[in-house]
Amino acid sequence: MEETFKAYVAGLFDGYGDVNIRRHKYNRIGGYVLVLELSFTTESAEVVELLANTFGGVVNQTRRGFTYNITRDSARALLITIAPYVLTKKTRVRFALLVYENYIATAQPGLRYVDDKEFATIMSLLDHKGPINSYGKSGEFGERLKMLGINPTAMLTPSQDAEGKGPA
Repeated sequence: MEETFKAYVAGLFDGYGDVNIRRHKYNRIGGYVLVLELSFTTESAEVVELLANTFGGVVNQTRRGFTYNITRDSARALLITIAPYVLTKKTRVRFALLVYENYIATAQPGLRYVDDKEFATIMSLLDHKGPINSYGKSGEFGERLKMLGINPTAMLTPSQDAEGKGPA
């Protein structure tokens, strides 16, 4: 896949995309597991069809245009592909990938369940708008990550970690 195409998809995501983590009821044993979900909403059928043909996923027509949805491992692969190019939603992308690695990827075969409090913490962190670091400037965010068992320095790029700065 060409770098320009990856940057194009990242730009689409910055403008029209959203990352979400939803809780799915697992009835076999009882409890909830987390599911990573990405969506793009646009008026252009060609754009969402291109995404679906390239990455998989589903296209639906809505009153506002067309929505492209992709979940689970395919959503993770798409996030990894566009992560270096995303600008405005970089924090959300990094956090979603961390949640995937710490909660979703470990769910099978043991199925890691989340309770209501843990899920509420994850969702509030996903909606965090400010800078993230583990050096005190956004200490509340870092402390809540630690409560979830996630190392806050995993959110830093290598250069930010070396400089003692958090991502913008």
